[in-house]
This record gives sequence, structure tokens and C-alpha cells, in this order.
Amino acid sequence: PAGASAAQLHSDADVESTIESSKGVLDLVGRQVVVLKKKNFVREYAGEFFQVSYSFNAVTGFFQKPLLLVVAFAGAFAVMMVLFATATEESKEEEKTRAGI
Repeated sequence: PAGASAAQLHSDADVESTIESSKGVLDLVGRQVVVLKKKNFVREYAGEFFQVSYSFNAVTGFFQKPLLLVVAFAGAFAVMMVLFATATEESKEEEKTRAGI
């Protein structure tokens, strides 16, 4: 799952395993992907089992993307407020200079 770390493979089968990182939309760190490779795989080995264990922090796993979106929208809103306020001030100053005040 997203937010999992320290993935490990436990298997009795003779397989090569590598842990890679995959990034998707709005991923800051990426997801860990366990890739299994087996040479000369035949139907007889299909019954072999494996187990993947990992550690998972619920706070970062569940709330990372929603918090990122909230902060991004709040930042964009704050920037728009500042730009609107400066544009309004400039237009008021222009009106004063035109009126001769």
C-alpha cells in the first residue's frame, strides 16, 4: 500500500527478488514494489507460497495526499488574495492621481 516501507520477502522458493520504487500521481516518496523473478518456471512450482511483510505508518499513509491537496489549495488561495489586494490598491492610487487628489 501507499506509505509502506521496509518491505521484505519471505519464501521457501528459489526466487530472485528486488525492491523497486514506483511513483504515481501526487506521490512524494513513491511506493515500494517487490519484483519476483524465477527462471524455468513450470506448473509444478505454482503451489509455492511467499509472504511479503512491511511496516506501515497510518498517519503518513492515509493523510499525506489529502493534506498535500489542502495545503496546495490554501496556498493558491492565499496567493490570489495577495494579488487581488495589490491590484485593488494600485487601481485606487491610479484613480486618486487621475482625480488630482
